[in-house]
Amino acid sequence: QTVCELLHSTDVVVSPTFSLINPYQTDKGTIYHMDMYRIKSVEEAIDFGIEEYLWEDHFCFIEWPQIIEELLPEKFVRIRISQQADETRLIQIHVK
Repeated sequence: QTVCELLHSTDVVVSPTFSLINPYQTDKGTIYHMDMYRIKSVEEAIDFGIEEYLWEDHFCFIEWPQIIEELLPEKFVRIRISQQADETRLIQIHVK
């Protein structure tokens, strides 16, 4: 939500759990927010056209990306957010 706000999106940002992919228009182009939690295989992701999103010139934010990791571009940024015992969030950023 914060990324969309920072890029001046006026779209309502919600989890794409049921739709799999939600597009948001911003000042910098389209952002695609994906949720792979319900995807059972790489083939299922390919069938719905995930490669078209991954290889275009825009941002893709992917929740639960493990199932499609082999499809990710060579260069990507992994952001891991985890809830801590004291109710704070730990944010880890890994650039590959």
